[in-house]
Amino acid sequence: MDQMNLIDTHTHLEQVKNLKDALDKAKSTGIIAIVTVGMNYESNLKVFKLSEFYDGFVFPALGMHPWAIDGDVSKAVEHIESEIHRCVAVGEIGLDYLIRKDEDLQKEVFSSPL
Repeated sequence: MDQMNLIDTHTHLEQVKNLKDALDKAKSTGIIAIVTVGMNYESNLKVFKLSEFYDGFVFPALGMHPWAIDGDVSKAVEHIESEIHRCVAVGEIGLDYLIRKDEDLQKEVFSSPL
């Protein structure tokens, strides 16, 4: 069987311990590109660094995970607004009432326009 050329559209590479080995394995199995998604301000910064280091293979998506809205939300949103032009996608946006019960805070954060 021929090897497929696939794109992994949702990863959190900033959380992978042995990233080089993981990326080598992905390439060997037919992954031709990876979209890595930030979850808050700090991980969004890491997403850009990874996409720059692995240019042409790793692509950035910025996000604000509902589990990560305890920090400086306005800083994270401002960063997304200012850098969205450098991204291939937006991820980790939306409401999650199963884990977090703070419906009002989530609605406030995720209803603000970009």
